[in-house]
Amino acid sequence: MRAIAWALFLLLAAGALFLAPPSTRPGLVSDLMSLRGPDPILVAIFQAMGLLPLFYARVLLRGLAHQRLTPWPFVLASFVVGGFVLLPAAALRRYGSSTEADPRWLRRFTEGRVVVVVLGFAAACLIVYAVGFGDLSTAVGIWRSDRFVFTYVLDFAVTLVGYPLVAGWERRAAAQRRSTAVRAN
Repeated sequence: MRAIAWALFLLLAAGALFLAPPSTRPGLVSDLMSLRGPDPILVAIFQAMGLLPLFYARVLLRGLAHQRLTPWPFVLASFVVGGFVLLPAAALRRYGSSTEADPRWLRRFTEGRVVVVVLGFAAACLIVYAVGFGDLSTAVGIWRSDRFVFTYVLDFAVTLVGYPLVAGWERRAAAQRRSTAVRAN
């Protein structure tokens, strides 16, 4: 488990350092933040990088009392520098930890269905926007020529691939913990 998270992190770092094109367009970040980016696909991916940390936070912030290292700095940093910073937190996490000691507001966030519905709806809106209005050839052309776009799309891809792994590790470890508790009683 941990090796996969570290491998994804290193893959992203190597890709960003060694494969990215040399330049970035001036004003691109502000255009992406204001939904005026060069292509709707790239705008949707950039905006999705604000959703992915919330999905990860639902897993990484469970059972805080049992973690060796608090995931809060990683979660907060992911909104500024990208989702890749969540991968070391995923590698260092103790999966399947009990959430009983977590504050109620945190349990609502990490375990509540309403949060999943809201995040899922936001993600669906971004997908519809990208598919309905984007031009794949334009997006790929910009991705190949712009360092920032290349890096954040790579960040998105690696973080997106990592999420089902992290969520699955948590589910399996929690199920194993519950199974062990039932057998002990």
